[in-house]
Amino acid sequence: MNTQILTAILSKDSKDSTYKYALLRAMVQCVIDQSPHKEKAPNGWIAYPFGLLIYYWLLYYYPIFASDIFIPQKNGETPELRRGSTIAFRREFNKVIEFYKDKGGFPQFRFDLIHETIPETIQRDVILLLRKLQQTIKKMPMKHLGFYEFGRHYSLVTGEVKTIRTPSYYGMVKESGRYCILPDLHRLMDEIGALIIG
Repeated sequence: MNTQILTAILSKDSKDSTYKYALLRAMVQCVIDQSPHKEKAPNGWIAYPFGLLIYYWLLYYYPIFASDIFIPQKNGETPELRRGSTIAFRREFNKVIEFYKDKGGFPQFRFDLIHETIPETIQRDVILLLRKLQQTIKKMPMKHLGFYEFGRHYSLVTGEVKTIRTPSYYGMVKESGRYCILPDLHRLMDEIGALIIG
């Protein structure tokens, strides 16, 4: 089974954007670094707060989107951000990045997120960004991961999402629902995850 899972993850699924790699990296980081949040779901799968995936995606994508050089994250993506060829959450992300540009940038945003001090003027945009990330993760890479190999959606990881209402790390972890990993995949990530993320 582990060989089949590894094949499904590394080679066969379509890769139109960086979503799949961001999801895999975030899941590995949860397995390696977030064991206090680990639970066993009633179906035997391994569960973590969905908000941890969102948090890691914030950490991955903020520096890329804030770069002075445009770095495409999807096939055909351009600085003009044409609909249909733009990564799903770049517009929402850009609003937050623009707000923090002269206020300390990414380090300040992360500090505010962790300490629940997101300024009121940007809170709505941050919540919209968190929800857009949540929706994108669930409906895109999570849904399709392993489909080519196993012939069904959500074959390796599933998500039970809830509405995020608080623009903070706490809000993400406590309010977002959870995601569940197939036990064989969890074991594989635990065994070789450090090699995957370096």
